[in-house]
Amino acid sequence: MMRSSRIEVAIVITGVFTFILFQYAFGFSFLELIQQTLLSNFQYFFPISYNILDKIFISLIPVFGLIYYNGRKNKRLSYLISDILVIVAFIFIFLIISLYLLTLIDVHDSPWIPEYIIGLPFRGYYTIFLFLGAMTPVILSRAFKNKTI
Repeated sequence: MMRSSRIEVAIVITGVFTFILFQYAFGFSFLELIQQTLLSNFQYFFPISYNILDKIFISLIPVFGLIYYNGRKNKRLSYLISDILVIVAFIFIFLIISLYLLTLIDVHDSPWIPEYIIGLPFRGYYTIFLFLGAMTPVILSRAFKNKTI
């Protein structure tokens, strides 16, 4: 039992360092690629904020996966990896929802601002959706604890 928990902690620490490395190695160029792809596919220019709180939060995705994993009755290493991937999928879904909400709530007062440029309603807008995406599987698993694996 002790060996299993050490492996889980090692995987989570490796995951955190991998996310940090990925953010600092490819972060800004990856964001530019996302913005250009969204502009070419949807004809909207979405501002993508990427502050230090978002970086910390994205780096802690494996920790949220471990929290989600600890709610399970059966503990296997493959479940930990799948739980981390579930967290990433929920974050992705919630970020898509946040981009859709931006198209609905952004109205320009000035006629000089083109309609395809979308503005953020407040600072920390994406951070809230990152948090919602990471915590939704945890909350759902706790709510349906008797029905999960």
